[in-house]
Amino acid sequence: MTLLFCSKFAPMPEGHGGERRATQIWELLSSAGFDLQPFPLDTVVGSGWKFRLRRYLTGARRSLHFQPFPAVGMSNTSRGNKFLSDHRSLRLASPVLIFEDTAHYNLIPEAKAKGLAVVALPQNLESLYEAKDQAIGVSRACRNLSHEVQALRMADAVFCISREEQWLLRGLGVQAEYLPYFPPQAVMESSEKTRTARAGTSRDHFLMMGNANNGPNRVGMQALLDKLKNFSGSSGMKVVVAGFGTERLSNYSSDIVSVIGTVSELQMNDLVAHSRGLLAHQDYGFGGLTKLMEMLACGVPVIASEIAARSHFDCQGVYVYNSDNQLNTLLNSVLEEPPIQQPNRFANELFISCVARLTKSDTTSSLSITHH
Repeated sequence: MTLLFCSKFAPMPEGHGGERRATQIWELLSSAGFDLQPFPLDTVVGSGWKFRLRRYLTGARRSLHFQPFPAVGMSNTSRGNKFLSDHRSLRLASPVLIFEDTAHYNLIPEAKAKGLAVVALPQNLESLYEAKDQAIGVSRACRNLSHEVQALRMADAVFCISREEQWLLRGLGVQAEYLPYFPPQAVMESSEKTRTARAGTSRDHFLMMGNANNGPNRVGMQALLDKLKNFSGSSGMKVVVAGFGTERLSNYSSDIVSVIGTVSELQMNDLVAHSRGLLAHQDYGFGGLTKLMEMLACGVPVIASEIAARSHFDCQGVYVYNSDNQLNTLLNSVLEEPPIQQPNRFANELFISCVARLTKSDTTSSLSITHH
């Protein structure tokens, strides 16, 4: 059975967290015997389709948000109908759309109107991500959340990356389930090598890593680096900051903080192998931090703020702080190495069985999904 797969990110195990989440979903479905057809994926269908889809979504968003509708908006809505109509052959081959590109959640009712079953997997609630922007305003953010929830209600199934967003959506009438992030096959293989390499290496620094071009990540890194200024007396403490866009944090370099910036995969693996632990801090955030599970898989303990640790409170190897004193204590403690990680088999099976039900196909023999 072929499934239509619509994601904001191309499945790329070597990419950032969003691309790795897309890879996880792709691998789960492929392992269960499904074929996936990108719909649309920039690397496959090209910029022409992307341009037309964006123009349609602009018009559809105006309609759904009850905004004044200029003539161009009507034209965009017509383009949206044509966009899906042009894929009639794909719809006949597959009745199910795996919809991860929920930044464009307005496409859900359009897909439903065209007869598709929709399985939505929001990487985070987009309206909440915008709500932190002071220019948006609380009332507009709540209105946007209402529209997003209305769209998700129309999906046949919704699977969240975090327990917190599942809880919120359940309270708003969306029968959301939980599908936690687990690293794709290639990432797990690399993590196992790093775990082995750590056995014979010195561990001389804490690692602060992530995509600093992401707002919540960058703000969290800055807040933690400000806190670390007060811990300069900690015996021999060193902190290395690395990852996409971290060059913009170079002004935080000091005797204990070294800002390296963007590094290659091999360089990052070496930094992880020599690290005492991962430092993760967020004062607000949405979705889930994929790097936490990846570091646990590498055998690296994680020191995280309460917000950064969301959905990982029960993971052995995650140490949570909610005050500067607790953080300082953890930085000067001997942290146990996390055990080898296993995927959440029950959550995976629930996801696959849901998709199988919607396609009316029998994949019972394929439901045992593990990483080797």
